Amino acid sequence: MADPNFSPLKFPSSTVSIFLHDALVVELADGSRLDRGRPESFEGVGLELFLGNQEFPRDGTQISLDFSANLGGRLVSGSATYGDSDPLVIPRGFLEEALLSGAGRDLLRFTFEVTPEVTEGIEGEVGDQPTHGPSTIDVWLHDALEVQQIDQRELDRENRGAYSDVEAVLLLDGQELSDDRARVSLEFATEVDGRTVSISQSYPPGGPYVIPSGFFDDVFDAAAGTDLTLVSVRATPAVTIDGE
Repeated sequence: MADPNFSPLKFPSSTVSIFLHDALVVELADGSRLDRGRPESFEGVGLELFLGNQEFPRDGTQISLDFSANLGGRLVSGSATYGDSDPLVIPRGFLEEALLSGAGRDLLRFTFEVTPEVTEGIEGEVGDQPTHGPSTIDVWLHDALEVQQIDQRELDRENRGAYSDVEAVLLLDGQELSDDRARVSLEFATEVDGRTVSISQSYPPGGPYVIPSGFFDDVFDAAAGTDLTLVSVRATPAVTIDGE
């Protein structure tokens, strides 16, 4: 029982820091774009940091990011540390090492992991920080993807066998596309006597990219009664990554 003749002792308050163990997530910033044909695009590729579903408040904190990618068994890694006023960007050297040689040279989409860590807090103290898992980042490469006919054979509209296996090749920045995850669809279109003839075809990863013979059937039907001697075909590619 408290003695009513004595006042309770009072002590100075203490500050206790309690870290919330919400996931610290790294995401690619809107508008980020890579193009091997434009070396300057490897500079300043931005990232954003979120705690739960809210943007992480970086005031007074220092963040370290570890980057890693497995490119067909070739491991590429990098790291960088950012003060609270530094922009979060992917190190240019990491991107160049991953994408300008080896298996990464052929990728249409670059997938890698980023692991964040708060390495310094307000007044330089970190305390018992939670460990955060890696975030997976996907970056599309916007290199030119060109469609070319493999051979320049002449077609005979009277001989369907002459146009049953007309094959195209896809060139990524001048090199034949070899990303074995890339699932390509091609839209073929041409104008015949004021009429547009078109067809779309999807292909498994790696092709072959054969122009459907039905497309030529439709072209020659539309050209019946004309003196058509040359067909100029527009080929528009679209790509998804296998497993999406």
